[in-house]
Amino acid sequence: MFNKKTITAILSIAMAAASFTGCSSDNKSSGNDNTKATVLSPDASKSYNVVCTIFPEYDWVKEIIGDHADNFELSYLLDSGIDLHNYQPTADDIIKISTCDLFIYVGGESDKWAEDAIAQAANKNMKVINLMDVLGDSAKVEELKEGMQESEHEHSHDHDEEITEDDIKPREVSEFEGEWQSLYPVLMTGALDEYVEYQAEKKAITVEESRAEIEEKWNCGVKNIIIKGNDITLIYDDGKEVTGTYEYAGFATKKDDTGKITSIRHEFLEKEGNGPKYVMLNDHGHEPADSVEHFHIYFGDNNFDELVTTTSNPFFVDSKLDAEGCLDNVMGHEKGNGHDHDHSKEVSTFEDDEVKDRPLSDWEGDWQSAYPLVLDGSLDEAWEHKAESGKMTAEEYKDYYTKGYKSDYNTISIHDDHIKFTDNDGKVTESDYKYAGYFIQDWSTGTRAAMYRFEAEDKNSGAPVYIEFNDHIIEPEKAEHFHIRMSNESYDAIVDPEGNWPTFFDASLSPEGVCDEVIGHDSKKEEEHDHEHEEGEEEYDEHVWLSLKNAKVLCAEIEKNLEAIDSANAADYKANLDSYISKLSDLDNSFQTLVDSASVKTLVFGDRFPFRYFVDDYGLDYFAAFIGCSAESEASFETIKFLSDKIKELDCDTVFTLENSNKDIANAIISNSGKKDVKIAELNSLQSVSKSDISSGASYISLMQKNYDVLAGVMK
Repeated sequence: MFNKKTITAILSIAMAAASFTGCSSDNKSSGNDNTKATVLSPDASKSYNVVCTIFPEYDWVKEIIGDHADNFELSYLLDSGIDLHNYQPTADDIIKISTCDLFIYVGGESDKWAEDAIAQAANKNMKVINLMDVLGDSAKVEELKEGMQESEHEHSHDHDEEITEDDIKPREVSEFEGEWQSLYPVLMTGALDEYVEYQAEKKAITVEESRAEIEEKWNCGVKNIIIKGNDITLIYDDGKEVTGTYEYAGFATKKDDTGKITSIRHEFLEKEGNGPKYVMLNDHGHEPADSVEHFHIYFGDNNFDELVTTTSNPFFVDSKLDAEGCLDNVMGHEKGNGHDHDHSKEVSTFEDDEVKDRPLSDWEGDWQSAYPLVLDGSLDEAWEHKAESGKMTAEEYKDYYTKGYKSDYNTISIHDDHIKFTDNDGKVTESDYKYAGYFIQDWSTGTRAAMYRFEAEDKNSGAPVYIEFNDHIIEPEKAEHFHIRMSNESYDAIVDPEGNWPTFFDASLSPEGVCDEVIGHDSKKEEEHDHEHEEGEEEYDEHVWLSLKNAKVLCAEIEKNLEAIDSANAADYKANLDSYISKLSDLDNSFQTLVDSASVKTLVFGDRFPFRYFVDDYGLDYFAAFIGCSAESEASFETIKFLSDKIKELDCDTVFTLENSNKDIANAIISNSGKKDVKIAELNSLQSVSKSDISSGASYISLMQKNYDVLAGVMK
């Protein structure tokens, strides 16, 4: 990802180069391969440079400029077929944006980089269109639908986190130090049957086939490994031990069909000893690590190349883990892909029957309110930390938390069944409390919380009569902090539970300690999809172009900006816009007529779901594996089961996928459902339209028309 300093440096170099080469407005070629609508003639009396990030923007501009294309250099940055979520601008792209007359971008989390490019642009008169800003209140918050899998990875849309070979750093054997056990013997005891069944469901194979496949991958003849310093000792199943001293020799990677790195194997060559000459270790990391949770090992005496191609994948975990711990490790690896597993009990989505009763002792201790620390500036570092996300400024965060943390009480002490409240004036009230059950709160963000309720035994004590604890935990567990709401009338009388969440931390913590807790807690929440309703940091769905209604609004904005830079041809642009909007309206009406007469009103997607705007336009419902911007590619067993049950419940005969999908999830859903007459249909999200597609005649309307044709064949 380009940061502001990088962009500034790129532009400085580019401007310096321009001063030597004598660049002029008659020759604005950027020198890269981005798709252009025209190649400028050096004799053109007036030329305008328009840069678009995504295909719909590019095609809309083409339609509006019409016969005046010779006066424009029109570029489409994502013309290689990569989608917006995985795109990284090149230096040429940044330079192209800097000097253009009109720049059009989506304005969501995936292209936050554009803001710095705009701020550092050389052309200070450049017109800019942010699609999300144009739509204003019509932009929709990302929806975590029932059954949809929450990403186990950070969902901050920093998609530049994808690893390249330049990111891979040398590793030391000592990073893997410890005593390790093979999971193969544990597998053979039946203790990992849950994992075997999970893999069977995911791959749409039988449990027996799954077990045989895993046995073959994990059985390497070694039951234990001891690593100390640079020494690796292998203990074979027959008790034989070999030890070698190893040094780093490089790495090898495996890649998928798109060129994305899927596996990194760090190479170690034996310097001395009687161990295997070649050893490769894979802990899913690309750089030195302080700790390792598990690893895969590959070894032999021939060469590293042979180890890269092997289909075996021996799995080793800490020798101290019992069978349950081994299961947790391998399931965490599968669902989290090996990245910083969070085994805490804090959750933001759950089923009703997962919630358990909790005693007041879970919150026992002496607690301090965070509210005074907001007011005196002790938590300012936390707001600065959060502001790095770019979602709000530090001052805006402080204002937000001032409202959220506001509390009449300075300290709370909980011991046995007794709670003592000390208010901000030092007045003490107290009472014994009895458990009154829990209430499941569904927040506006699509997440949930269990609110544990307690009622004062002495209603005349002056202590709050009705109180609710929420610490993001749904089963008995000691709280690390908590939010508390209260009322003297009833639980239903609690005011604004989403806007005010008085928060209490361990009273022994210093202000700096509380600040660290706030930063740590919020960082974890960001990694869990900003799951807390208290955060209120809503991420908006970027896929605005899939609504024909939005397309009409956005095209009108584009036309207005084209008029501003080329007023001489304003009448033509307006006429072209009117003609194009008529075509968009015709297709829009066709979709509405189709839906109105259809018996099918719900779509099931075995994929990401970028069609939120589209289905809302026509009153359709949907269920899907992931949200539209998810980076996930493998669905959990729970998600596959939910969608399998859903197609049975709805009697669906079609599971949808996106363009370029491998359809593994869709096939697993169908297989798990037991239905024999379910087919897979593909809808195009217009996110990966390439130069060759454009050369073959692809347009916004033609691709949306194909989506209409697909739906017409399904929605009978």
